[in-house]
Parts: sequence; structure tokens; C-alpha cells
Amino acid sequence: MKWGRLLGLIAALGALSCAHASGQTDDWVTARRDDLKLRVDVTGTMRAVKSDLLSPPDLEDMWDFKISFMAPEGAAVKQGEVVLGFDDSQLIRTLEEKQNEEQSVQKQIEKKLAEAQMARQSEVLKIAQAEADLRKAQLKVDVPTDLAGSIELAKAKIDAETAAKELTHERTHADLARRADAAELAALGELRHLAEQRVSELRSNIERMKVKAPRDGIVIYYVDPWRGTKKKVGDSLGKDDKVLETDDVSVMIARGEVDEVDSSRVLEGQRVTLRLDAHPDVEFGGRIASVGKIVQRPSPKNPLKVMRLDVALDKTDPQRMLPGMHFRGTVEIGRVHDVVVVPGDAISVTSSGPVVWRKTAGGFERRTVEVGQRNHDEVEVRSGLSAGDLVSRIDLGRSQAALLAGGGP
Repeated sequence: MKWGRLLGLIAALGALSCAHASGQTDDWVTARRDDLKLRVDVTGTMRAVKSDLLSPPDLEDMWDFKISFMAPEGAAVKQGEVVLGFDDSQLIRTLEEKQNEEQSVQKQIEKKLAEAQMARQSEVLKIAQAEADLRKAQLKVDVPTDLAGSIELAKAKIDAETAAKELTHERTHADLARRADAAELAALGELRHLAEQRVSELRSNIERMKVKAPRDGIVIYYVDPWRGTKKKVGDSLGKDDKVLETDDVSVMIARGEVDEVDSSRVLEGQRVTLRLDAHPDVEFGGRIASVGKIVQRPSPKNPLKVMRLDVALDKTDPQRMLPGMHFRGTVEIGRVHDVVVVPGDAISVTSSGPVVWRKTAGGFERRTVEVGQRNHDEVEVRSGLSAGDLVSRIDLGRSQAALLAGGGP
């Protein structure tokens, strides 16, 4: 090997050692005594605690709807503001038909009232005439017998009886006619009432086709968990299909999922730290508020099973948090108390076991260590290191081999 190359190697490694003689740097870290936090991964999306999921209105005899309007996703809306609309053209056509029906019945009622009024006037005249005829006949019957012949008297009695029967007939006919007219007017009134009810119901249904926000909030389009799609204007759907939600963003929760293999170790009350994909530099904390009872597939396209959970956040940051934002984090499932810990990348795996590169007064040395439990970032060192030791996060053995390999004979 060329001596110049070897001397360069020694100088380089010595410079690396001297450069970090003052303490911890990016490449050198201090082994410390601390609690090792055991964690499992959790991913999910932000959700509002107060949220209203909106669907088509529940209308009798109507099951198919077509979206005609959706408020823009992410828009801030006020309570009572229209956020979702459905095609009401069929209802409007039916309303026009029922209004015409109502008007037709009303005209029939007006016509019948006029006819009944004329019939009552005619009946009054006929009854008056029958009463007059009866009085005349009775006057002839009341003539003294010494002044009237027996034949004339008999004829007068017959005329009186006939007049009485005619009067009874007219009165009976008038009473029956009044009852018939009243029954027909009652039937027409019922038809008009039903038509008015239907018109009122249709007007209400047309108004209900404009779905209003039940609270102040942010508009979020609902994502079908099986198809992964959102509804859009022009889509047809059933009365139970979900379209969008209005979320109060003043109080948020994190709705997450952990892998099936970790589900048995996740419990209510465990500490969670997470970062939003949109704001990866900011860490948020919370605790598990609830854990699902079963594992399930998150979607038909994903065969892996997960356990769902809700995280109550320590605080809500409305400036950074919005419903639907994705997050990644960890659940603290336990701790190993008072142990020596180092970053995971400070441990090098060799054929003889795990080793670290420990800083010494004269440079550095390779130390075999016994490791225990680990999390994503740190490893428990059970022997081979002490708290305060400086160890390299770079595998100096590989660096040395690489330099040596670059030399020539």
C-alpha cells in the first residue's frame, strides 16, 4: 500500500476526532441515561369534533336525487347558508299540476255555489206558490155547506189535498236539493283542501332541496371510504348517500389508524405525538380518547387491516389545522425507565454483533455493545457504554474500509 494514502487516512480520521473534541455535534452524540419511549406508528386525518354530514332531504316517495349545487370545498359558511342543492325540476312540474288542480276545484266550487244559490231562490218561489195554492184550496173548502153544492165541496177538498201534497213535495225536494248541494260542496272542499296540502308540501319540499348549513363552519366534501371519490355537481345518488359536511374547526380531533399487529398494545389514554403533512415542522400532542373494537380494512384496495382510534388533542390550531388534513405520528405504548440510550443510527451491525464507535482521548474505538428495546429513533444499550460517552452516528468502520480500499499496492 502506498504510504501516502495510509498517512492520508490517519490524518483524516485524526482530524475527524479533533474536530469533535469539544462535545456533541451532528456526527457525534452523547449517550444519555433516560427513559426509552416505546412507540407504534399512527396515521390518519384531522376531523372536527362538531361536524354535520349532509345528505339529500328525506322526502316521502322520492329516492333519486341529482346534485345541482355544492358550496366550494374549504369555504367558510354561516348557519342557514345554502351549501348543497338538488335538482327540483320534477317537483316544480308537479307543483304546477297541483296548483292547476287546486284552481280547477276552486272554480267548480264557485260554480256550484252559484248554482245552489239560484236553486234555493227557485225553491223558495215554488214553495211560496204551493203555499198560495194550498191557501186558495182551503178557502174553498171552508165555504159554508149551505152556500156550496156537495160536488163543488168535494172537488175543493180534493184540490186542497193535492195542494198540500204539492207543498210537501216542494219542501221535501228543496231539502234534498240543499243536502245534495251541501254534500257536493263538502266533497269539492275536501278536494281543494287536499290540493292545498299537496301544494304546500311541494313548496316545502322544493325549499328543502336547498340544504342549509346547520352551523357555522368549513365545507368539506365527503370521501367515499370504499371508492375514495367525492361527489360533484351533476352526480345522481340515493337519499342515504352522503355528500358533504360542515365542520366547526374550533375543536379538532385526530382520527387515526394503527397496524393490526400493534392493535393489542394501543389503549385509551396513551400519549400521541403527530405532525401534519402540510406542516411537518410543527409537532402536536394529545391522548387516545377511544379505540375501535375490531380491526378492518381501510379500503377495498388495501388488503392490510388496521385498528381505528380517535386522539383528543392538547390544543387546536385553527391556523394550521383543517378537516381532512393527513398526519403521521406515534403512540407511546410504554417506557423502559432509566436506561442508557443512543440514536439508532449510532449502532452498527456486524457479523460479531452490534457495535458503536466511541470517542476516546486519543481518537475513537470500536466497542461491542448489548442492545435492548428500541423505538423509531433510539436504542437501549444494556452494556458496553456509559452515560456521557460520545459515539459516532457515522459507521467509521465502513469509512475506514472505503478509504483503505481506495489505496493501491
